[in-house]
Order: sequence, then structure tokens, then C-alpha cells
Amino acid sequence: MDYSTAIQLYQELLNSTNDANERAEAYYLLSKAYAMDGDLDKARSSLDSLVEQYPNSDWALEAQFRRGEMLFSEGDYEYAEKAYADVIERGERNEFYNQALYKHGWSYYKLGEYERAQNSFFTLLDNLNGEAVLADDTSMESKLFGDTQRVVSLSFSNLNGAKSVKAWFARNGNRDYEPEIYRTLGDVYLNQERFRDAAETYDMFVQVYPDSRLAPEFSTLQIESYQKGGFPTLVLPAKEKFIDHYGVNSEYWNRHPDIRQQYVDLLKGHILDLAEYHHVLAQKSGKPADYQAPARW
Repeated sequence: MDYSTAIQLYQELLNSTNDANERAEAYYLLSKAYAMDGDLDKARSSLDSLVEQYPNSDWALEAQFRRGEMLFSEGDYEYAEKAYADVIERGERNEFYNQALYKHGWSYYKLGEYERAQNSFFTLLDNLNGEAVLADDTSMESKLFGDTQRVVSLSFSNLNGAKSVKAWFARNGNRDYEPEIYRTLGDVYLNQERFRDAAETYDMFVQVYPDSRLAPEFSTLQIESYQKGGFPTLVLPAKEKFIDHYGVNSEYWNRHPDIRQQYVDLLKGHILDLAEYHHVLAQKSGKPADYQAPARW
């Protein structure tokens, strides 16, 4: 389809009027015509003129967001960040606010400025958190929430891992989605085959929240990470720690009688594993004293 006629008409309008609203709209429509015609450079140039000359017009908000999208797709993350920042500064009631936060964070991420990226990502998570629409996994908001959690975890993996997660929430306060950040960071490490980092991430959550109802689950994820990574010398100590922390003689067992059934089979399995392991060692040594360890388990 030929858009040359539309382009010519909008250019003529720009040359024939001094009315600010008419000129702003003409730049906006001219940009769209250029984009439909495949000339993205001129499309962005028209938007540049719009936001530079008429920053307070009705068309400026969408123009800035579209500029950000074009700049981002071109790999010009420094200027994309500035365009998205202008959209964000126009207030959270604007229709592009959440997407601008997401891409603003991504712009900083691409620039390697991970801590700045986190500011935008966490603002977005806080803004979306608690929305009823998140219950619908197919909703745009739910997908955006999940994608943002993943890139937050990627950012932490480029900083100091689980220690950075712990430090961020210590500085900025707890969030009810905090466990998912630890979980997602662990998943990032697993996908990268960084099994020890994954295990340490899951364990960090338990260190920070030893009495959490999710603690047995995270300790199990730690054990599974060691198993996937092929670290048998780390698996058994982790199982022993599991028994000490959640076993029948632990404070956790007494405080959470309602969730015992969720992990009691795991607990029994770990006890048997340790008993069998120490029994094999005792058989190899043949020393009577060495049978005390399997007997204890």
C-alpha cells in the first residue's frame, strides 16, 4: 500500500498551520504514515520533533513511548531509557506506565546498570502486586509480573546473587512475592547449570526465614540442586540439616503441626538415607563404635 499521499498531506499541514495542537497531531500522524511505509528513521524523526516542540500536547505521551520502543529495538538503550523515563514521570495513571517501567528497567539492564534496573523492576512489581487480574495466568498483567520477576532474578545473578537479594529486601522492606524472587533466582542458576549457586540461593531463603511455612520446600530444592549437580558430599550434610531443622525434636516441628504431613515422607526418607550411609561405613570399618552413627539415625 502506498502511503506517499498521506505523508504529503501531513507535511503540507505542518507547513500551513501554526496551531500547536494541529501541528502536534500532524507530526504524530506523519510518524505513523512513515512507519507504515517502512521508513522508520523518518517515523522516529517525526516523533522527535513532536516531543521536542510540543512536550505537553495530547500526543506527546504516546509519542515518547513509541520513541522508546524504536530506540530500544535499534539497540540505543541510553536514549531509550530517557524516553521511557519521561513516560514514567508523567504519572502512573497513564496507559503506558507499566510497560514503560518494564522497558526502562530493561534499558538499564542492557547497559549493565543492574541496580538502576532493579529500581524500575521493583516499582513495577509493587504496582502490579495484589491486583486481582494476576490470578488469571493468561492475563497481560500476570505475564508481565512473571517476566519481571525473572529479569529481576537475572539482574541479581549479575550482581552478588542471593546475597544481593537478601540485602535488597533488608534495605527496602519485605514483600509477599519475596519467596518467588529467591525461587526464580535459583531456577536461573539451574538453567545455567550453576548448581551450587542455585542450592545456596534456596538455602539463603531458609537462613533469612527459618520459620517460614515454605522453608521445608526451599530446603528440598537445595538438596535437589546438589543432586542434579552431582555433589554427593554436599547432599548428605544438607539432608542432615533438614532433619535437624524440621525433625520431630525441632522447634519447627512443634510450631507447625498443620504442615508436618507436607514434608514428613521426605523427612523419613532422609533419615533412612543417613542410616544406610553410616551403616555402610560401619560395615567397611568393622569397628563396633562406628555402628553408633547408624543406630542414632
